[in-house]
Order: sequence, then C-alpha cells, then structure tokens
Amino acid sequence: MKTVFRVIIGIVFSSLFGHVVVAEEITLRVVSLEERLETLRAGITKGGYFSCGEFHSPIKVPYDSCARFRSLKGHGCFSYSTADMINENRYGRMCDEVELLQKARAPSVEYFNVDSPGWWRALPAGIAPGSTVWAEDLDAFDRSAEWELLKGRPLGDFEIAEMYSGSEEVALILDKWIDRSGDCGEYRDLFVMRRGVLADFDADGVAELRIHGVKMYISDCPTGSMEHMYSGYAITLKKTSPDGPVQRVD
Repeated sequence: MKTVFRVIIGIVFSSLFGHVVVAEEITLRVVSLEERLETLRAGITKGGYFSCGEFHSPIKVPYDSCARFRSLKGHGCFSYSTADMINENRYGRMCDEVELLQKARAPSVEYFNVDSPGWWRALPAGIAPGSTVWAEDLDAFDRSAEWELLKGRPLGDFEIAEMYSGSEEVALILDKWIDRSGDCGEYRDLFVMRRGVLADFDADGVAELRIHGVKMYISDCPTGSMEHMYSGYAITLKKTSPDGPVQRVD
C-alpha cells in the first residue's frame, strides 16, 4: 500500500504582540487495510455507555462491541449526556466502517498516486459532502449557489486552515463570508480530511480510496461552532485509469 505524503504549512500562534508564523510539517497518511482495521477495532473495544429505562431515572449500561451497541439501541437505550452523544456518533461510524472494510480486498492495480507529495490537491472540491449546520442557523444562510461555483475547483486552490490542521489531517476553507445580521463575524465552510485507505471495495481489482473526516460550518460566535457535535463523513473515491476523473461512489 502507499504510505505518506507531506505538505508544509504555517501554524499561527497568537500572542499579545500579534501573530507568529512557525513552519511545521504535517503528515497525512494513506494506510493499509490491515492497519486501518486494527485502529478501528481498538477504538471499538474502548466502548461507551447508554442510558436505559425512564428518561428521568435511567440506568447506565456499558457497551464494548458493535453487537452490544446495536442491541441496546434497538431496545430503546439512549445517550443521556453530551459526551455520550458524541461517543455514540463516533462509535456508530466505527462499526459501520469496520463492516465495510472487512468486505474489502487488496487491489490488483492502483490509480491514485498517493506517493506524490500534495497529490490530494488535484482532487475536485466536489467530493466534499454537504455541511451540517446547527439548528438555529438552518435558515440563516443559503450558500448552495456559491458552492456550485466552487465545487469544480481542485482542493489545492483552497486556503489551509492552520488551526484545524495537524498530525495526519489537513483542513481546507472551501468558502467564507461575513455574518452581517448577528454577532458571529466570519463564517467558514471547513473540509477536514484524515487518514485514508486504498482497497478494492467493489471486487473489480481496482483500488478505491476511502477517506474520512468532517465537513462543517464554523464561525466566530462567542458560544463556538459546536464542531465537536458533528457526525463526520466517510467517502469512497474511484479512478478507472491513471488519467481518468475522480468519482465519488457513495
């Protein structure tokens, strides 16, 4: 499997005297199918908790397997605290991902040249899923027209969000605008990509690229953007020839 590509970015540190830019190397890896499964299974064994019974006097019940997790949900158990809700979203995604990856196979041919530094820059922005916004802002803005103009551009055209980028992930600002009707200042449409895996998901012998991360709106609101509540995404990308277009297949 292909392994590493690197991109140099500046990380901005704020101080009372302004901003100091420090160059730091970020590594965003494409890992083997076996390594990705091992990481996911380790996360699954850490488990979490559901609350079962009456809402006002629930009993806390642990889960540490996908079967247990789904059984408790099927019996009406629920996440009581914000932390439990976040863990439920994360855990459910891991279970779905393990189920998918267990069916994948090693490919015979790979057309994604992930050994090339910055290869992701050529990916079309249109691979990004739609953003989820918090409930009170659902009617506050509609950026669909702007997104139609942006999504045909390559990801390399977009600004890197330094404060959200780090080890094994890169964050791009796909769109930004000023909130002129409230106190939220600048809105930013953020697309975060994390480690991926190359594998054959459809049994045709050709490697598909599976990437995951989060797509969200963030802002300068004093209450924050609640990015920790977002459910994230996982998408599969396909190329059928070395110079062919990149297509989303899910």
